[in-house]
Amino acid sequence: AEADLPRALESFRLLCGDADCEVLRGFLSSVSEGDSDVSPIILSPDADKAHRLEVHDFFKRNFIFLVTDTVEHSDGVQRCIRVRLRSGPRGRRNRTGIGSSEPSGWRDDRPFDSRGSVTWPYHLGKFLRFHLYKENKDTQEALRVIGKMLGLQPRSFRIAGTKDKRAITTQQVTLFKVHASRLAALNNKLTGIKVGDFNYVKEGLVLGQLMGNRFTITLRSVIAESEDMIKVAVDGLIKNGFINYYGLQRFGSASVPTHLVGATLLRGEWRSAVSLILDPREGECDDMNGVREHYKEHGDIDVAIRNFPRRLIAERAILQRLKKYPGNYLQALMAIPRTLRLMY
Repeated sequence: AEADLPRALESFRLLCGDADCEVLRGFLSSVSEGDSDVSPIILSPDADKAHRLEVHDFFKRNFIFLVTDTVEHSDGVQRCIRVRLRSGPRGRRNRTGIGSSEPSGWRDDRPFDSRGSVTWPYHLGKFLRFHLYKENKDTQEALRVIGKMLGLQPRSFRIAGTKDKRAITTQQVTLFKVHASRLAALNNKLTGIKVGDFNYVKEGLVLGQLMGNRFTITLRSVIAESEDMIKVAVDGLIKNGFINYYGLQRFGSASVPTHLVGATLLRGEWRSAVSLILDPREGECDDMNGVREHYKEHGDIDVAIRNFPRRLIAERAILQRLKKYPGNYLQALMAIPRTLRLMY
């Protein structure tokens, strides 16, 4: 009955949190509207096997038209629960919130990332290309937010390069077999992120596939004795160039400078590199530094994983790997996604 659905969603929220609850709510809405080719959703990484079993059991008890399984996260370490429509007579959810006898658009044996491979229009390119606009967010964080709302893994997105965090930036992104309407519908829900200029192309982007970057730089609150002094400074900038701070540009000044981490890696000091990434740092909010201080003092990985926000991809990847391989700091560093690891 319809009254059962809000109760089930509230139970799920208490079990898995607000973010996963909103993803599930959107998924159920798509199915109830008759979307026969709705993509599976991926819940947040979950290292607790007992909790994952509880989530699987929840779906068996509350949503008989759905099937769940555990899949590997894109970092190759963490585990996530995938939710999709069940094949067969119980596969389609009706508008009352309980299963019905209509067939499902998803087969149990269908490859995970084959979105739309059966019904994708032949006249469209297989990749959706769009412009990503973001304010004061790094590229991976912005794509993680969008992926979460679409139920897609981060590896689904293809980009030519990473844009700075402390800036307003635009860049092209491609997605395999995703309809533009799904992304366009997110604009009212996104904060500091917008997507648009959609078109379908034959090939996805690859890293490095760009001619360059165009910048408009604004200097605020400039204090100088005269305009002539400012002109001399600008002329010197044009003639001599400037220092490229790379990591600080992309991740912000509250982040540990990536070149310091890189130096420890070159020296083979794996533990020191992990410490630089995990330890407290200046410029970060007190709550976040409290989490870092607690881990540094007590070494409690489970508490740290619970309290580190999901946007801190490197930190969470390291902790997940250390939980599996205690003391293996090189393995922990290798758990950081390659595109992010290259910044060091």
